[in-house]
Amino acid sequence: QRMAEDAISMGASTAQKGFDERQASEEELKKALDEVEAADKKISAAAAAKNATDEKAARAAHKAAMDRSQQAQARCLQVSDAATAQRMADEAATLWEADAHKAAEGDAVLQKQEEAARTASAEVDALGNKVLAAVSAKNGPAEQSAREAYQPAMERLRAAQAKAKKASDEAADQRLAEEVSAIQAAAAQKAADDVAARKKVEDAAAKKAAAEAAVKKAAEEA
Repeated sequence: QRMAEDAISMGASTAQKGFDERQASEEELKKALDEVEAADKKISAAAAAKNATDEKAARAAHKAAMDRSQQAQARCLQVSDAATAQRMADEAATLWEADAHKAAEGDAVLQKQEEAARTASAEVDALGNKVLAAVSAKNGPAEQSAREAYQPAMERLRAAQAKAKKASDEAADQRLAEEVSAIQAAAAQKAADDVAARKKVEDAAAKKAAAEAAVKKAAEEA
């Protein structure tokens, strides 16, 4: 259960980071789209004024803004995919925690029922010994009293054993459910980690491409 709680805590931290990244990427996209719109207006104004120089510059700015908007859209999708994968991992971890809690409760019930069965068994053994001792001593009243107490004790033992068996079956089912949940949570978190790793690689590639473009632009301007 502690492992499930740790997974939820780590997932919450990653989810918050993903939320912050999503906000930043959406703002970046909005800014890029605003630049595209501004460039469109400049092109229209330059064309209306028949200013070829301004129109050419505006079209170049429009192309650059379009490229940035496409990159921003791609980043939004990357961040969204990563956030979705992490949310699914968080949900799986929450289910795992719930199943772990149920398994712990089932183990506690089983322990209680097994103790009750052991107590009932000890009572039956004690009464059986009393019967044997009374028979040995040829003590009829004591034998009759012990035999009368023995039968209900046996019924209590059978009932306690049935409860212990039921608790054992339920605990086994709950432990199996917990194991399945743990496997599913691990698989979901691995999928989220894989998406995050791909996003990191794509981010690095985008930064490299941007740096190369900046160097090329600087060389052209020089």
